[in-house]
Parts: sequence; structure tokens; C-alpha cells
Amino acid sequence: MDVVKRVSERFGLGLPLEMALCLEKDERINEDSWRHALARKPEFVRAFKAAKAEFLGESFQYLAKHEDWRARVVFLERRHGDDFRKPADNLNVSTTIAGLPDEYLKIFRDDARKL
Repeated sequence: MDVVKRVSERFGLGLPLEMALCLEKDERINEDSWRHALARKPEFVRAFKAAKAEFLGESFQYLAKHEDWRARVVFLERRHGDDFRKPADNLNVSTTIAGLPDEYLKIFRDDARKL
């Protein structure tokens, strides 16, 4: 269980799972063995999820208390993007319209980017 706690804490902090496992410096501990261990022991799954939840809870407390919160927000968006990624704020459309002068296409593209 100690290995599970260490790996889970690293993962919760934002390390990719592969790197969190590599830090154990034991070739037997890898992504395949990790998945098998989680499948066999439900308490490992709970510890794994709890480590991420603990870090996220601390992050939200930090955001609520500090004025300098931007770096933490960017980190959450990038590392835990499934939960915190900003919605796409622009649409990249590339279309060729035969016969339309390039200057008109540029105007239309510029206007579309403003939306």
C-alpha cells in the first residue's frame, strides 16, 4: 500500500502516471502492473482517486484565499484538463472559395476570428 500511496500522491500532484511509476525505480512497477493491481484491489482505486481529489481540494482552497491564483488555474487546466479545460474560445476554419478575391477572404476570416 505504501507504493500505491506514493504513486497516487505524485499522480495527484500532476505527474503523468508513467513518470509517477518510474520514480519507484523498480522495473516491476509499470503501467501494466499498476492496472492489474487496481483491478485486483478496490482499496487501491480509492487511494488513487483520493490523492487526486486531495490535491484538487487544496488547489481550490488556495484559489479561494490568494490573489495570485493564475498559475494554479493554468496548471489545473493543463494537467487536469478533462475536468478543468476552458472551452474553445475560437474556431479555426480554413476554407477556400473559388473565385472569391483574397482580400475578401481575409476580411471574412478576420471577422470570423472576432466572434
